[in-house]
Amino acid sequence: MSEVYIPNNIHIARRMTGIFMLIIGVVLIIALYYVKTRSQTANQEVLRLERLVLKEESAIKVLQAEIAFLENPDRLRGLSDIYLSLQPISAENMISIDDILNEFTLREAKID
Repeated sequence: MSEVYIPNNIHIARRMTGIFMLIIGVVLIIALYYVKTRSQTANQEVLRLERLVLKEESAIKVLQAEIAFLENPDRLRGLSDIYLSLQPISAENMISIDDILNEFTLREAKID
């Protein structure tokens, strides 16, 4: 068998290229693993936040329903009849501005 003579420098260059490619491969595998785990963590966080948003939206709907119930005019009218005993204003209960000025006289301000 006749072997082809390869100078020592080329043999070393091929070996260095192989080692360099191996190092690049290992670095790429580590980087890919890092990106994959970060992506999974981000997806889990998105899912958690989406569940939280749905929960808050549900709570908002409950609060809106409670507000609608509490502000119901028929309910408020019934409560005012029970607790306040308010009557409509009659013309006899109204006074004019002149009557207010006569009833409540203004005093001069004292400056010390």
